[in-house]
Amino acid sequence: MTKGYSPSSLAKLRAAALITLRVLFFTFCLKTFGVIAPFRRKTLDLLFRHPPFAKASPEVVVVAVDQPDLDFCKNQEVVWP
Repeated sequence: MTKGYSPSSLAKLRAAALITLRVLFFTFCLKTFGVIAPFRRKTLDLLFRHPPFAKASPEVVVVAVDQPDLDFCKNQEVVWP
């Protein structure tokens, strides 16, 4: 007998390992044969059609600053961090 483990805990550990291996093998087979791909694509499409995000406030403004803007500021001697 292994030190520190009772026979019932070893049986539980073996059962858990066996279940884990079976689930991994089953998932691997489903993925290999392409069974999961259509379901995955449909759920991804649904997620993008109905995003779980709250609507943005109209008070939020996105300001984009790119290199030409920075060059213009540099020519005008405006300091940018």
